[in-house]
Amino acid sequence: MRARNDERRQIARELHDITAQLLLELQFELACSDQQGGNWSGGSAREIVARLQDQMRCLTYMLHPPELEKYGLDGALEALALGMSARTGIDIRFKVRGYRDGFPPEMELAVLRIAQEALMNVFKHSRSDRAEIRLHCTCNWLCLRVRDFGVGNKNRKAIVSGLGVGLRGMAARMSEVGGEVRVSPLDRGTAVTAVVRSPLGICNEMTCPKSCPGPSARWRFKAR
Repeated sequence: MRARNDERRQIARELHDITAQLLLELQFELACSDQQGGNWSGGSAREIVARLQDQMRCLTYMLHPPELEKYGLDGALEALALGMSARTGIDIRFKVRGYRDGFPPEMELAVLRIAQEALMNVFKHSRSDRAEIRLHCTCNWLCLRVRDFGVGNKNRKAIVSGLGVGLRGMAARMSEVGGEVRVSPLDRGTAVTAVVRSPLGICNEMTCPKSCPGPSARWRFKAR
């Protein structure tokens, strides 16, 4: 319930901070058109409407990403990276290792939401011109890592406290599917890591020690 409420608050903030502001700008432009009469070209209003359309497309995608049902988690993350890169100008690279079909839909959706929230924080707070999404699936673990190369340790206090990065909402969302999330400030940038035990486990850690990291090692995974 906390995760759902946080999501609703985020949507409300987006509508209030961006969509409502654009509507006010449009209202102002239309008022100017009444004053200028035939001298008004309407160019600014058309630009505002285009920005509103982009904003609404982003919100509807956040509510229900269609790629998840069509292409699975790896395809949805790749589409997210491409879409966010095109919209924001940030160079976002996606890498995947070991993914296979069959994860519960609620688990895949939770991981996708973490990636979305992490990328929105990259866009809003990191001042980074590039980012990475890495999906690493082993026999027993599903791991996601989103990393930017921005301010990092300079915002350590805010990051560690969870302010401005939606950490509580991300943690609640992963907790619903039995997973965990960690936000780590680095010397260059910030890393958001989410891990959840896979219900598809087909081996134990004694027979597959390299590809199935234990509970403490799973935070340090690297997808090549």
